[in-house]
Amino acid sequence: MIPTKTSVRQVELTEEVSDLIQTEADHLAKFYSRVVDCEIHIEGPGNHHQKGGVFRVGLRIGIPGPDLHITQENEPTLEGAVRAAFASARRAVEGHSQKLREHVRADRHKREIGAS
Repeated sequence: MIPTKTSVRQVELTEEVSDLIQTEADHLAKFYSRVVDCEIHIEGPGNHHQKGGVFRVGLRIGIPGPDLHITQENEPTLEGAVRAAFASARRAVEGHSQKLREHVRADRHKREIGAS
């Protein structure tokens, strides 16, 4: 279970959304086992006349090295914003993991060439 810390502004967090957040955070570990923690910042629609009442979800994914930061806006429902933010986080975590694997492969290849 990945430790999560959730802060909210202009919205009440239901138990269902809290469960969704924890499920989505735990799901990140399937894509990269070195996820340390996850901070979630949720802002309700408030009185944004220009944006028409959308939710904003920001994520900080704690990993070794620089953390990953994700922001999702323009979703009309809280659940949709949470799901969209974590979908972006999964892509970012997968991309980070892939870069590390490629880096390790390249280093291994250089050592093999240097050893011959």
